[in-house]
Amino acid sequence: YSLEALRATAWGGSNMKAAQYEITYADGSKTDFTVINGRDVGDWFDAKPYPNCKIAWTGKNLITSSTGIYMSPWENPYPEKVIKSIEVKAGLTNCAYILVAITTAQKETAASGSGSGIAKGETLVAFDFSKNPTSKLNAVNKKERAEITADGAKMAKGTHLVYFPGKEIKKALYEPFGVELDFTPQDKPDGYCAGLLETGPFRITLKKNDLKLVVESFDKNGKRLYCATKDKLQLNRRYKFDIIVNGNNIMIYCNGKLNTVCKAPLPNKDIGVLRFGKAGGKDYNFNGIFHKAEIYKLK
Repeated sequence: YSLEALRATAWGGSNMKAAQYEITYADGSKTDFTVINGRDVGDWFDAKPYPNCKIAWTGKNLITSSTGIYMSPWENPYPEKVIKSIEVKAGLTNCAYILVAITTAQKETAASGSGSGIAKGETLVAFDFSKNPTSKLNAVNKKERAEITADGAKMAKGTHLVYFPGKEIKKALYEPFGVELDFTPQDKPDGYCAGLLETGPFRITLKKNDLKLVVESFDKNGKRLYCATKDKLQLNRRYKFDIIVNGNNIMIYCNGKLNTVCKAPLPNKDIGVLRFGKAGGKDYNFNGIFHKAEIYKLK
């Protein structure tokens, strides 16, 4: 087991010592580690990613829209030992340390592991929206192009990105496939729903009234099918969804756990463009940050 901490700092400079942890095991042995600002944690007032932590939550106040809290791991050097107690020492420098929560976590298995039930195969196309993706993604109108930030593509009020797939990808989507979407919703959709990914015959949206993720497809007779998550999403929380389309069912996984299963065939129409952040419909705009996306074959 490792530890995961939800935390932030205030008034701390880069590389300042934010806190010192002392771990005591059941056999009486101890180990310790240091939390460094700008590496393991960052300032709450200007949230941005650092080498050993990621942004777990973002929000805004009357002054700024970039407040946040970080999540960062600590790899237990003795995973076979039982942790008896954790002592946290703060106030070691002028860097104020804010600890919100701490928990244990098991190391994740590979993405294709049986633990998640996702039989992930060859990647067809993948996007890291934190990097400038001009070689793969564009917008029909430059004014509608999403802003690329260090945390991903920030989309609001209709800004979006599109990708024009080749024949190989279009052909592959007539066979079993999966879609991974990693995003943070920051505000409700402007219209009835928000387009997360639209391909033409297949799209993934976020409903406005209950903030549930919905997969829309068609049956063999052309009738539209809807498959929605059981739980609504929370604003300013990061999610990773895997949508599995295997020819018999649509299966929706949220953060590695199976959430919903619906009967549905494979899409039976040609794929046009892949559009992220907007769908056809009045103000079907996603307001938030897209971190990563991937389309892959199933094993």
